[in-house]
Amino acid sequence: MKIGTIIKKYRREQNITQEQLAEYLNVTAQAISRWETGVALPDITQVPALANIFNITADELLGVDIAARDSRIDEILEKITQTELTGRVNEALAIMRAAVKEYPNSHRLQYMLMHCIYNEKNHSTTDEEWEAHKANLREVISIGEKLLTECTDDELRHKVIWCMCISYPTLGEHDKAKAIAEKMPNSWISKESLLAYVCEGAEKHMYLRNKIIFDMQSMLECMAQLQFAHKDDIDVFSIDERIAILRKTLTILNIMFEDNNFGFYILHQTEINRHLAGHYTEKGEHQTALQHLLAAARHAITYDTRTEPANVYTCLLFKGDEVGSAGTVTPHNQSYILLEQVKKFSQFDALRGEVGFLEIVAELEKYAKADKNSPA
Repeated sequence: MKIGTIIKKYRREQNITQEQLAEYLNVTAQAISRWETGVALPDITQVPALANIFNITADELLGVDIAARDSRIDEILEKITQTELTGRVNEALAIMRAAVKEYPNSHRLQYMLMHCIYNEKNHSTTDEEWEAHKANLREVISIGEKLLTECTDDELRHKVIWCMCISYPTLGEHDKAKAIAEKMPNSWISKESLLAYVCEGAEKHMYLRNKIIFDMQSMLECMAQLQFAHKDDIDVFSIDERIAILRKTLTILNIMFEDNNFGFYILHQTEINRHLAGHYTEKGEHQTALQHLLAAARHAITYDTRTEPANVYTCLLFKGDEVGSAGTVTPHNQSYILLEQVKKFSQFDALRGEVGFLEIVAELEKYAKADKNSPA
């Protein structure tokens, strides 16, 4: 439908005469007639005023099929999610850049572009990759600043703020990260907290379990970061205290998943055991270090070789909930990532001559894949 026909349709629906509309817009009635008959088009500067008069969006006024557009954007976002979770971050970014060109006014797509740009070089190893990552972060922040001036959707704004907050520190701009983080609501008034409180019946049951999982994930991440805390450039915790913190995280996971069906939380097991192996190596307790390194390898291999990623939890608290098909935004599988860490991290140098260490490396090499999407 052409814009003239749309103007005529909404003008008549609202019982507005051509003369009245002309007066509202400070143009002549003849101009309105020429628009409606398709002889001429309104100036682009008239579009916002016309949209406000008819109480419609500019897209609707211009004849854009909103439902079809939103459906198309939903399809793009779903494709991006699946592409990223299989580690094809470069492909995801290319799709997003094309999508934003196609729908430049979509705030949802602009946010996802931020997300994809952040992830593209997030696993940098060389100096060149690190500089490219920092350049990406500057673009992330630029898009975020624009969105915060334009977007009024609170949930989307919060996602934008989150993405900017994790980008600023890498660029050394901690004060900016802190300032923007302070605009976020406290965790006790989060969506998860409120829904768990206000809902009833089956919904309440679902949201309470979601809240437990959300809080557990947050706690585990905080404990992981806490072990490396510094105060006035001095380590807050001794190596034994770091080990104690890591053991507490393992205890929490074992309590929550008492049947050892960790779902994708098995990745926490891999990371925690790797850190414990490193700490025990530093202490000279090589056999204990090897035990934890072996545990890390077994968890990584279990994750990589799982045949039913969409199974359900069987533990008491989450019984029946779908684990879901988890993924990580890296093309490598977990065995490859752990193998590279074991080979390259200097903290494991003291173990390299141990038979147990060589056996762990050999086992990881059987399952390590630089591209987890390639056939076995």
